Amino acid sequence: MNILNEARVIVEDKINLDEIEVKKIVLGLGYTGVQLSNGEAGVCHSIVSETSPDCCDILDNAGNLTDLGVKELVSFIDSWDLFKRIIGVATLNALSQKIVKENPERYPFVKDNLINVLNIKNDDQVAMVGLIRPFVDPLRNRAKQLYILERSRPLPEGVFPDTACEELLPESDIVIITGSAMANGTLDRLLDLSKDSREIVVVGPTISIVPDPLFRRGVTYCGGVQVKNSDLLMTILSEAGGTPQMKREAVDLVTYKNPGLF
Repeated sequence: MNILNEARVIVEDKINLDEIEVKKIVLGLGYTGVQLSNGEAGVCHSIVSETSPDCCDILDNAGNLTDLGVKELVSFIDSWDLFKRIIGVATLNALSQKIVKENPERYPFVKDNLINVLNIKNDDQVAMVGLIRPFVDPLRNRAKQLYILERSRPLPEGVFPDTACEELLPESDIVIITGSAMANGTLDRLLDLSKDSREIVVVGPTISIVPDPLFRRGVTYCGGVQVKNSDLLMTILSEAGGTPQMKREAVDLVTYKNPGLF
């Protein structure tokens, strides 16, 4: 069973999905959001570079997606249609919000950006899967070597194609993976390649699922978001906002530590 389906099992065990309705869905340029009737919301990176359509027909269900219900939307995590998968991940993240908030003893967190709590040594080789620009300078200043791997084209100077993950991740001391890897279906493989690394980190609003499946695969830190104001969040997403806009008032950046490793 993959990471997303393990998270779905946890969610379905803790929450009666029949009691929750889908209130609103926004497919923004930066992030996709799903808001639920219980007041929670979840987001997923829209991965515009991988989802840009060749025609005007994107989703057949546009206009009545909310009528499909929570169970149907969360089942989209198994879809090969990336638009649907993104909606499924956002729905799973929204459901996960309720669980992590109601179980602080099981999911303790630091209300801080992950880069501020990560232990980086001056002789470390760091591989970052996905160009997370705010992390670049701090990592280069603290590590011996930083490799950045990216799927989007054209590649910026000094950035490697993501196909280099097969070679660079197994030999890196620290691996940092963007949450987009969960949306595009590559996260399970990336974590397998990183299993011998001292630190394995996944980060980004997209990675805000219940973290248990990630911790079982050796992830040391999980940096996601907790939603404070779901109405404001959905407005920000509908106006093409991203993480800088979300974190002002709509969400808190939070970092979860693997309890089995600390």
